[in-house]
Amino acid sequence: MDPAKVFWSYGAKVKPGTTILFLAGCVPLDADGNLVGKGDMRAQVGQCLENIKAVLATEGAGLKDVVNRRIFVTDMEAYLKAVDGWGPETYPDFWDRNPEEQTMSPGTLLEISRLAGKDFMVEIEVFAAIDEK
Repeated sequence: MDPAKVFWSYGAKVKPGTTILFLAGCVPLDADGNLVGKGDMRAQVGQCLENIKAVLATEGAGLKDVVNRRIFVTDMEAYLKAVDGWGPETYPDFWDRNPEEQTMSPGTLLEISRLAGKDFMVEIEVFAAIDEK
């Protein structure tokens, strides 16, 4: 399904008997609604992932179940610098996947002028496929 040899994927197939969970854009707020990492892209990405993990866990799922993601950032260079090192070699830590066994889910990275919160630098939206068995 992938025309290029990269560690991410261009497409994902969801098998019958699977529940699809759609997560709205997760932002860098903690459980009390406080911004995490003002001005710190890496901290904000980390908080977004923690929020995503928490929502997925309510359905017995994890980051390994993500089949699509959209990442919205207000500063592409800051994002790329923040996630430098989160490539294939650190894959299991970032998306709970082993690049030798499975590529990263397809996704889109977009730079936009502003997010809903004035100090938000990133928002991550994901779709997950949960096996019903």
